[in-house]
Amino acid sequence: MAIVAIFETLISAMVAQYKFATLNTANEGLPMEFSRGKELFGLAISNLFCGLMGATPCTGVLVRTGVNIEYGATSRASQLINGFYVLLVTVFAIRAFAFLPMAVIAALLLNSSYSLGKSSIMVMIDYCKKGKWLDAGTIIVVCLICVLLDGAVGLIIGLVFRMAI
Repeated sequence: MAIVAIFETLISAMVAQYKFATLNTANEGLPMEFSRGKELFGLAISNLFCGLMGATPCTGVLVRTGVNIEYGATSRASQLINGFYVLLVTVFAIRAFAFLPMAVIAALLLNSSYSLGKSSIMVMIDYCKKGKWLDAGTIIVVCLICVLLDGAVGLIIGLVFRMAI
């Protein structure tokens, strides 16, 4: 589970970096790169506290990050504000959400996946233009394994493959 959390966080940060760079080309003063070390350190600290409190592990979430960037968020406070809204919904409206049909939830997830897929395709095209064929191929193979077999298996195979090369 820790490996999946790490990969989801790093993938989320890479997609965010790409989306932020493409949407905000006029904002030269804003940071467009993330530090893997800082990202993983923050994830480790947050998961340490989650473990101490008996909570599930946390990750950088692709959908939330993508939505924040598309709606113009330029500060890390956007994640905090999002967390506050999630808390409000959880406290006050969770009983209403329990009655949502699974088809509605599936439609929301499909819409989010479609939006992220557009960005992922652009990242793949960018990798191919820069001659990063190994990166592009690894992403495609891992994606296929995740969809056809199992998400964790796909990520572990991708990790082992890239560490071997």
